[in-house]
Amino acid sequence: MNDFTLRCLCVPAEFERPIKRQKIITFAEDGAVVKRTAKGVIEEIKMERDLMGKLLMISLKGKLDIGIVLTYPLTPVPLVFCHLDVTINRTNKAVLFKNLEKRIISDTPQEIDAYIIDGFFFLHLMINNLPSTFEAIARVLFIKLCSYKGKQIHLIFDHIVYPSIKDCERDRRSDGDHVEYGTIGNKQRRPGNFLKTLRNDNFKSEFVKFLTTAFEEESLSETCYCYKVVDGKIWKSTEGSMSSSHEEADTKIIAHLATIPPPANVVIRTSDTDVLVIALANNENIRRGVQTYLEVGLSSNNSLRFINVTKLAVKLGPLLCKALTGLHCFTGCDHAPEFSRKGKIGPLAIKKKTSLPRSSRFSWVYQSTTKRPMSTVKGIDGSSLPPCKLVLQQQINRANCICSAWNFAFTLSPNVFFPQTSGWNIEKDDYGNERFSVNWFEGDLAPQTLEEVLQKEKTTESEIREEENDDEEGDVEDES
Repeated sequence: MNDFTLRCLCVPAEFERPIKRQKIITFAEDGAVVKRTAKGVIEEIKMERDLMGKLLMISLKGKLDIGIVLTYPLTPVPLVFCHLDVTINRTNKAVLFKNLEKRIISDTPQEIDAYIIDGFFFLHLMINNLPSTFEAIARVLFIKLCSYKGKQIHLIFDHIVYPSIKDCERDRRSDGDHVEYGTIGNKQRRPGNFLKTLRNDNFKSEFVKFLTTAFEEESLSETCYCYKVVDGKIWKSTEGSMSSSHEEADTKIIAHLATIPPPANVVIRTSDTDVLVIALANNENIRRGVQTYLEVGLSSNNSLRFINVTKLAVKLGPLLCKALTGLHCFTGCDHAPEFSRKGKIGPLAIKKKTSLPRSSRFSWVYQSTTKRPMSTVKGIDGSSLPPCKLVLQQQINRANCICSAWNFAFTLSPNVFFPQTSGWNIEKDDYGNERFSVNWFEGDLAPQTLEEVLQKEKTTESEIREEENDDEEGDVEDES
């Protein structure tokens, strides 16, 4: 209690910050047994990830030039980006979110002029309190939206398109569920497992259409609508100036944010790291006088709070804010795989402290002088090997493609790079639908002939003596 009082005296805003929920240890929790599964399916087959690493170490005993060998991918799926069961590495994006959030002390907006709400995130918040019929669901959602204290409310949904660069992530979330859904009626009962159904892209498209007509009984077309209360009645009008080509709600939110005139306090209701990163990158394109906040957390667990995005952007600076999208995409997001065991905090620290010229100078001065730097390595995990140039180039292409949409999210129709030339391939699934799959590399998987990787024979006695000295130095280091 004394600590809390002292913090409030030093920082007045500390009084309004949420108190962390205390975890109570009971006999029931102490005796609970946790059964580890992988997405609901018990893993029956376990494979060693360092298989390729061991093969590479064995090749060092021969006359192979390991430097040339490592310029090839060697495996159909890069171990640095995937598991051996072809599942893509996924990163914990919340780590980056928490790291950015703690850099400032955010205040609570005294007055809110506009709310921008991620539609499907909004549905997930109410998933446990939804009625049984779709007509009742629409009524509950509309009442909840009107309870927000804003002069205008923007409800943003994803625009489901096929194929999409998020196909792999959507398949992972839905467990491959591609059930077709017809037109949703008012009296129709919702599925029992509504949370699982919300992960089906076909249902999400039909549900958005239903909500548009349920809020006001008129015909539907794919565009943007404005709802107003006039003389006690709800009027719906087409808002053509707000229609955009954005696929994701994450970028569409920023496009709506850029249209709000100043002065205004705008609150974005979401908890997605992508939205925070995109908002920071586009902060300079938001009109002056518009203060942007993120409302994150839940009131049920006492974690509801605001993050002042405008204040955070000033703290980080324009250069770092613009670089965040590239760093976030390159190190792994919903669209691109993550580097094995690299995370995001380490790369973020490197980006803040290191400039390119200084990094190049450091690498040149402190480069290894050993002729055979890997001669003392006894074992290695294949996933810890860095990707070769062919694999890395495709990851860079994917990051550039995603950033072409994220960095220009403030526009209604950004010029996005073509996925087919940016690290993805088009293929057909079991249902005959086109979808994007990751293109890991272009070129040969491995050397085509043995002559390409054979070391040149030593022609002089000095070269042979120099290699023997390196071997002796390695043996001495092993004994020590």
